[in-house]
Amino acid sequence: MERLTANAGRRKLTREEILESRQRIVEVGDEAATEKFGLALGRALGSGDIVGLIGRLGAGKTALTRAIATGAGIPSTTVVNSPTFTILNIYNGPELDLYHLDLYRIEDPEELEGLALADLLDSGGALVVEWFDTFPEAFPEDALTINIEITGEHSRRFVLLAGGPKSEELLEETTQGVINSKVGK
Repeated sequence: MERLTANAGRRKLTREEILESRQRIVEVGDEAATEKFGLALGRALGSGDIVGLIGRLGAGKTALTRAIATGAGIPSTTVVNSPTFTILNIYNGPELDLYHLDLYRIEDPEELEGLALADLLDSGGALVVEWFDTFPEAFPEDALTINIEITGEHSRRFVLLAGGPKSEELLEETTQGVINSKVGK
Protein backbone atom coordinates (compact mmCIF):
# COMPACT_ATOMS: atom_id res chain seq x y z
CA MET A 1 0.00 0.00 0.00
CA GLU A 2 1.35 3.39 -0.96
CA ARG A 3 1.39 6.14 1.60
CA LEU A 4 1.18 9.89 1.17
CA THR A 5 4.66 11.27 0.95
CA ALA A 6 6.55 14.41 0.11
CA ASN A 7 8.86 12.44 -2.20
CA ALA A 8 8.50 13.74 -5.75
CA GLY A 9 8.83 10.25 -7.26
CA ARG A 10 5.68 8.83 -5.64
CA ARG A 11 2.10 9.21 -6.73
CA LYS A 12 -0.21 11.04 -4.34
CA LEU A 13 -3.17 8.92 -3.25
CA THR A 14 -6.69 10.01 -4.12
CA ARG A 15 -9.26 10.61 -1.39
CA GLU A 16 -11.00 7.36 -2.40
CA GLU A 17 -7.77 5.36 -2.13
CA ILE A 18 -7.08 6.81 1.31
CA LEU A 19 -10.60 5.96 2.50
CA GLU A 20 -10.32 2.45 1.05
CA SER A 21 -7.02 1.90 2.86
CA ARG A 22 -8.71 2.86 6.12
CA GLN A 23 -11.73 0.59 5.74
CA ARG A 24 -12.20 -3.14 6.21
CA ILE A 25 -15.23 -5.39 6.13
CA VAL A 26 -15.39 -8.44 8.37
CA GLU A 27 -18.33 -10.81 8.27
CA VAL A 28 -19.04 -13.08 11.21
CA GLY A 29 -21.32 -16.07 10.97
CA ASP A 30 -22.25 -16.60 14.59
CA GLU A 31 -21.79 -15.41 18.18
CA ALA A 32 -18.55 -17.40 18.57
CA ALA A 33 -17.08 -15.62 15.56
CA THR A 34 -18.17 -12.26 16.97
CA GLU A 35 -16.39 -13.17 20.18
CA LYS A 36 -13.26 -14.19 18.26
CA PHE A 37 -13.24 -10.86 16.43
CA GLY A 38 -13.81 -8.92 19.68
CA LEU A 39 -10.99 -10.81 21.41
CA ALA A 40 -8.62 -9.84 18.57
CA LEU A 41 -9.69 -6.21 18.83
CA GLY A 42 -9.28 -6.24 22.62
CA ARG A 43 -5.78 -7.73 22.37
CA ALA A 44 -4.82 -4.99 19.89
CA LEU A 45 -6.17 -2.13 22.03
CA GLY A 46 -3.71 0.28 23.55
CA SER A 47 -3.65 3.38 25.66
CA GLY A 48 -5.78 6.16 24.19
CA ASP A 49 -7.51 4.01 21.57
CA ILE A 50 -11.13 4.84 20.82
CA VAL A 51 -13.59 2.36 19.33
CA GLY A 52 -16.96 3.75 18.25
CA LEU A 53 -19.77 1.22 17.80
CA ILE A 54 -22.76 1.94 15.57
CA GLY A 55 -25.73 -0.35 15.07
CA ARG A 56 -29.41 -0.63 15.75
CA LEU A 57 -30.83 -2.13 18.94
CA GLY A 58 -29.93 -5.80 19.17
CA ALA A 59 -27.03 -5.53 16.70
CA GLY A 60 -24.57 -6.83 19.30
CA LYS A 61 -22.70 -3.72 20.46
CA THR A 62 -22.59 -4.87 24.09
CA ALA A 63 -21.75 -8.48 23.17
CA LEU A 64 -18.85 -7.21 21.08
CA THR A 65 -17.73 -4.94 23.93
CA ARG A 66 -17.78 -7.94 26.29
CA ALA A 67 -15.37 -9.79 23.99
CA ILE A 68 -13.22 -6.67 23.56
CA ALA A 69 -12.95 -6.41 27.35
CA THR A 70 -11.88 -10.04 27.63
CA GLY A 71 -9.28 -9.56 24.91
CA ALA A 72 -8.00 -6.43 26.65
CA GLY A 73 -7.31 -8.46 29.78
CA ILE A 74 -10.26 -7.39 31.90
CA PRO A 75 -10.70 -10.19 34.49
CA SER A 76 -13.35 -12.78 33.67
CA THR A 77 -14.98 -12.08 37.05
CA THR A 78 -15.86 -8.56 35.85
CA VAL A 79 -19.44 -8.16 34.65
CA VAL A 80 -19.46 -6.27 31.35
CA ASN A 81 -22.92 -4.94 30.60
CA SER A 82 -24.45 -2.00 28.79
CA PRO A 83 -24.11 1.29 30.64
CA THR A 84 -27.39 2.54 29.15
CA PHE A 85 -28.53 4.02 32.46
CA THR A 86 -25.18 4.66 34.13
CA ILE A 87 -23.76 6.10 30.85
CA LEU A 88 -20.21 5.00 31.74
CA ASN A 89 -18.78 1.75 33.09
CA ILE A 90 -15.12 1.45 34.00
CA TYR A 91 -13.44 -1.94 33.82
CA ASN A 92 -10.01 -2.15 35.43
CA GLY A 93 -7.48 -4.47 33.86
CA PRO A 94 -3.96 -5.41 34.91
CA GLU A 95 -2.42 -3.52 31.98
CA LEU A 96 -5.23 -1.47 30.47
CA ASP A 97 -8.42 0.04 31.82
CA LEU A 98 -11.44 -0.01 29.54
CA TYR A 99 -14.01 2.77 29.58
CA HIS A 100 -17.40 1.69 28.22
CA LEU A 101 -19.64 4.60 27.28
CA ASP A 102 -23.22 4.36 26.03
CA LEU A 103 -24.74 7.44 24.35
CA TYR A 104 -28.22 5.96 23.79
CA ARG A 105 -29.92 8.15 26.40
CA ILE A 106 -27.80 11.27 25.83
CA GLU A 107 -29.85 13.98 24.14
CA ASP A 108 -27.44 16.91 24.29
CA PRO A 109 -23.65 16.79 23.82
CA GLU A 110 -23.31 19.09 26.84
CA GLU A 111 -24.32 16.11 29.00
CA LEU A 112 -20.97 14.55 28.06
CA GLU A 113 -19.03 17.39 29.68
CA GLY A 114 -19.60 15.95 33.15
CA LEU A 115 -17.87 12.73 32.09
CA ALA A 116 -14.51 14.48 31.55
CA LEU A 117 -13.80 12.56 28.35
CA ALA A 118 -10.43 14.26 27.87
CA ASP A 119 -9.34 13.06 31.30
CA LEU A 120 -10.49 9.52 30.49
CA LEU A 121 -8.51 9.51 27.26
CA ASP A 122 -5.42 10.92 28.98
CA SER A 123 -5.60 8.35 31.79
CA GLY A 124 -3.96 5.57 29.80
CA GLY A 125 -7.07 3.50 29.17
CA ALA A 126 -9.04 2.71 26.02
CA LEU A 127 -12.59 3.83 25.26
CA VAL A 128 -15.45 1.87 23.66
CA VAL A 129 -18.48 3.99 22.79
CA GLU A 130 -21.88 2.50 21.96
CA TRP A 131 -24.12 4.68 19.75
CA PHE A 132 -21.00 6.54 18.60
CA ASP A 133 -22.92 8.12 15.71
CA THR A 134 -25.02 10.13 18.18
CA PHE A 135 -22.25 12.67 18.85
CA PRO A 136 -19.12 11.72 16.87
CA GLU A 137 -17.91 15.32 17.07
CA ALA A 138 -17.44 14.89 20.84
CA PHE A 139 -14.49 12.56 20.21
CA PRO A 140 -11.14 12.85 18.47
CA GLU A 141 -11.27 12.09 14.76
CA ASP A 142 -8.67 9.35 15.15
CA ALA A 143 -11.09 6.64 16.27
CA LEU A 144 -11.90 3.19 14.91
CA THR A 145 -15.58 3.21 13.97
CA ILE A 146 -17.38 -0.11 13.61
CA ASN A 147 -20.77 -0.12 11.95
CA ILE A 148 -22.52 -3.37 12.87
CA GLU A 149 -24.99 -4.59 10.26
CA ILE A 150 -27.34 -7.47 11.03
CA THR A 151 -27.13 -9.98 8.18
CA GLY A 152 -28.93 -12.91 9.84
CA GLU A 153 -30.17 -14.15 13.19
CA HIS A 154 -26.61 -14.48 14.54
CA SER A 155 -24.50 -13.22 11.64
CA ARG A 156 -23.14 -9.70 11.37
CA ARG A 157 -21.12 -7.56 9.02
CA PHE A 158 -18.62 -5.24 10.70
CA VAL A 159 -17.66 -2.26 8.57
CA LEU A 160 -14.55 -0.80 10.18
CA LEU A 161 -13.28 2.67 9.37
CA ALA A 162 -10.11 4.20 10.81
CA GLY A 163 -10.18 7.96 11.32
CA GLY A 164 -6.43 8.53 11.56
CA PRO A 165 -3.00 6.94 11.97
CA LYS A 166 -3.48 5.49 15.48
CA SER A 167 -6.78 3.86 14.59
CA GLU A 168 -5.28 2.66 11.29
CA GLU A 169 -2.73 0.68 13.30
CA LEU A 170 -5.54 -0.75 15.43
CA LEU A 171 -7.49 -1.61 12.27
CA GLU A 172 -4.52 -3.39 10.70
CA GLU A 173 -3.60 -5.34 13.82
CA THR A 174 -7.19 -6.40 14.49
CA THR A 175 -8.10 -7.47 10.98
CA GLN A 176 -4.85 -9.15 10.00
CA GLY A 177 -5.92 -12.49 8.57
CA VAL A 178 -9.65 -11.74 8.43
CA ILE A 179 -9.72 -8.78 6.03
CA ASN A 180 -12.81 -8.80 3.83
CA SER A 181 -13.45 -12.38 4.79
CA LYS A 182 -15.88 -14.39 6.80
CA VAL A 183 -15.05 -15.42 10.34
CA GLY A 184 -16.75 -18.54 11.66
CA LYS A 185 -19.66 -20.30 9.93
